[in-house]
Amino acid sequence: MSNTYQDAVELLRSRSRPWLRKQNPGRSRRSRPNNMGMREWLLELGHETSSFNIIHITGTKGKGSTAAFTDSLIRAHFHRLSRPVKVGLYTSPHLITERERIRINFEPLSEQVFAGYFFDVWNTLHKKAANDEFMPGYLQLLALTSMHAFKKEAVDVVIYEVHAGGRKDATNIFERPVACGFTTIGLDHADLLGDTIRSITWHKSGIMKPGQRAYSVIQQETVAREVLEEEAAKLDCPLQFVDTFAYLPEHPRLRLPAQKQNASLGIRLANAYLDTYNEKLSADDIRIGTSQCDWPGRFQRIQRGTHHWALDVAHNSLSLPVALEWFKSEVRSCHTRPEPRTALIFGHESARDTFALIVTIARFCEQHDFRFDLVILSPYKRYGLEVYDPVAEGHAGTWQTMQPLTEIRCASSLAEATGMVTERWGRDALWTLITGSTYLVGEALEWLSQIRMESLDI
Repeated sequence: MSNTYQDAVELLRSRSRPWLRKQNPGRSRRSRPNNMGMREWLLELGHETSSFNIIHITGTKGKGSTAAFTDSLIRAHFHRLSRPVKVGLYTSPHLITERERIRINFEPLSEQVFAGYFFDVWNTLHKKAANDEFMPGYLQLLALTSMHAFKKEAVDVVIYEVHAGGRKDATNIFERPVACGFTTIGLDHADLLGDTIRSITWHKSGIMKPGQRAYSVIQQETVAREVLEEEAAKLDCPLQFVDTFAYLPEHPRLRLPAQKQNASLGIRLANAYLDTYNEKLSADDIRIGTSQCDWPGRFQRIQRGTHHWALDVAHNSLSLPVALEWFKSEVRSCHTRPEPRTALIFGHESARDTFALIVTIARFCEQHDFRFDLVILSPYKRYGLEVYDPVAEGHAGTWQTMQPLTEIRCASSLAEATGMVTERWGRDALWTLITGSTYLVGEALEWLSQIRMESLDI
């Protein structure tokens, strides 16, 4: 093995569950918490958890956006003061390539640097492992690579977004985070976290640590707030619920209530870190930090000729209505009646409740006097493997029954889905929302980046 970036990605993906299932379909994998062994592995790499300045973020909707806002706000503050700073950012999942998950001052690690740190981790741990069964899995390897990179690059503060949940997450190994944050909590990842808000919130509350500050948005679910308060009290953890900041600047990135909520939480988390310097964000820091925050694949609009492509990762009942509201407002703010043709390309992991999300979309359209002219159910690629909805035709039939005036179709690939849209209306004004799985949006973003025209990322 030549230790190239491609070698690193192939080896990394070989440790993912989809690949392990493909290679050993009849083999049962040992079930263990993802943070089990992480501290020991990190020590083998020469790093103590106590040496990190960590801001830890979890939630069901908006945790990636909140992490990006926090990162941007901290950098805006130090830039205004003409002082150097290195801000690490770890997010999950990626859109196009794994190295997007590990950023320093918002720049993803280069392929060469990523490969170097990845093989540092792999080779060090592999020497001491009895066999591959005792090596870290996909998410553990990514988290360890990020931690190793951040220490080697002398990063000042790191913002970590959990993968899923919190209590057993591979990122949950730091005893004294600067602060932890909770975005809106709802039903998602029920197979991992349980099928009730109480159970899910209990898992997410596990990132709180004794005596360390915690901040949460105003939770929509009363039980979510109650569980957070109960767990905080057990740990003597000062927990504050954050309302929308009253003086957020006017900006397209802050048009929706959810965006304002995430930015407000980011302000509190950034200030928690700046407290260590006896400093706080200024009005200019907030204006610049929020306006310059760029989070691809989230509320992103790209224009290609007369076609407008709107991309937003939305794969649960909390995020989908927000994505639909954003898309509707974009279409209606840019066009007078008659409205342009609209299409929806939707792809979703079959392990989750696809039918419930279809109902969510249909109900939103009915309640908001909005209709797509064409809906396409599309598969996508994850870790290089095609992910299909095995009952897509059935879901399409159900959807057609609920919305008889909308044409519902199934595609065999994202390329076919986009082709259906572009061939259908040619050069007519057209708006297409691509939403659902992160991997679908990432695949679409990669495809759109290859089309040479002006990008309108807002």
